[in-house]
Amino acid sequence: MEITALVRRDYGNWLPLVLSIFGVDVVCGLIVEAIHQYKAWKYSFSNKHVIITGGSSGLGLEMAKLIASEQGTVTLIARKEEQLKAAKECVEEYCREKGTMTPHVSTEVADVCNKGEMQNAVCNATNKNGAVDVIICNAGIAKTGYAFGQTVEDYEQAMQVNYMGTVNTLFCTVPSMIKRNKGEVYLVGSTCSMLSYTGYAAYAPSKYAIKGLADGLRLELKRNNIQVGCIYPPNMDTPCLKRENETKPEEGLYVESKFETLYSPSLIAKRVIRHIKRGDPHMYGDLDAWGVGLSNFGIGPANNFFLSVLFVIPGMIFTGAFRILLSFVYTRKRFMEEDQRKKWVEGENMNEKLWTCLLERVSCVLSV
Repeated sequence: MEITALVRRDYGNWLPLVLSIFGVDVVCGLIVEAIHQYKAWKYSFSNKHVIITGGSSGLGLEMAKLIASEQGTVTLIARKEEQLKAAKECVEEYCREKGTMTPHVSTEVADVCNKGEMQNAVCNATNKNGAVDVIICNAGIAKTGYAFGQTVEDYEQAMQVNYMGTVNTLFCTVPSMIKRNKGEVYLVGSTCSMLSYTGYAAYAPSKYAIKGLADGLRLELKRNNIQVGCIYPPNMDTPCLKRENETKPEEGLYVESKFETLYSPSLIAKRVIRHIKRGDPHMYGDLDAWGVGLSNFGIGPANNFFLSVLFVIPGMIFTGAFRILLSFVYTRKRFMEEDQRKKWVEGENMNEKLWTCLLERVSCVLSV
């Protein structure tokens, strides 16, 4: 009884107000979510011309399958003609299996880093299939390694392909959307658009740049009725990842083996297409990206403002916990390496040093 009286005395004045605000926020969030679901149900790729760069394999190819199966007109752009032909046949076969009649798929050979080639490719695609309604900038490379184990040219190549290749593509497609006062622009970033760790010093900045570009374009093109979204796919089982892992530092591989899930491109493509239909500005491939994204909105919009408000604190806790766990993994690995090299650290001493260092890291994280 005394506890109940204390609660009523100290919290009785503002607790109902807090609960009311919480309830109103949840109701508003559910209403917004229902609106998004209605938009997704109403959305159709039919009669839309969609250009996908880097569409000959991986995520780009899987998205092309889904769009073409919904009667969308798809143009795939990549550098290698043989792979494009195989990709076109793959999309057409998928559509036949799904019962889609006469899928509209065409291909154009171009390097996104070459402005002239991209201009010609987009011009040819427009002549064949009409004005571009949707552009998905998916072309990119991922080369990993220790920061100074790579060359300056590796850093330049990452920015040239991942960022400037996207810029070249946008300059070839968006001006016509502005003239028509409609369109959709989707930039493929990465979970590394929001975080980075060992092995990604050259790659992550190019993907951070993609997020910044999307945030800037979203505000600027809103007045032209152009939807802009940024896609954050996780690690996927693709040839690109296999090449990436060949040069990835041991620490990076160790962290990903503990915290990352390897997804199929088809699953991530389905999630991305669902985000596109909902009109979400941020398109997360998995819960890890979503958790990190909760504390990375900046001044940009949230997919659902009301529900995001509820998850801001959990999001901060998630990212803080991730940083602590990351520090724990690196610290443990370093001590294990020292143990192997020097042979002087006993089991108990190593654990004592490990936990001491971990507590220091926790204090550092909590003080930020």
